[in-house]
Amino acid sequence: MAKFTFKKSIRTGKFSCFELHNTAIKIKRKTVGNICERRDRIYEVRFAIKQLRTEKDPAPFRWLTLKKKCSSEPEAREFLREYGEEIQEKYDLYHFED
Repeated sequence: MAKFTFKKSIRTGKFSCFELHNTAIKIKRKTVGNICERRDRIYEVRFAIKQLRTEKDPAPFRWLTLKKKCSSEPEAREFLREYGEEIQEKYDLYHFED
């Protein structure tokens, strides 16, 4: 299994101090999810999971937020390094074209 890599988004612009932290989760340079900071300073891990397109829902993926909540971004990265193989085996991850 390929290992997760991470790319932290750079906050720019006049109101960048108000933007929350966001880190892309990647496999082989393709984004498969992200680590999102919530307003209450808790970090959530989200993955894009493949789904069949239907007339009702034409999207090729859906978002899955893990139950694990982390107090910092490095803690979330460590969690993904530890359980990365299990996540990849359990879920069919959607790879975004960057």
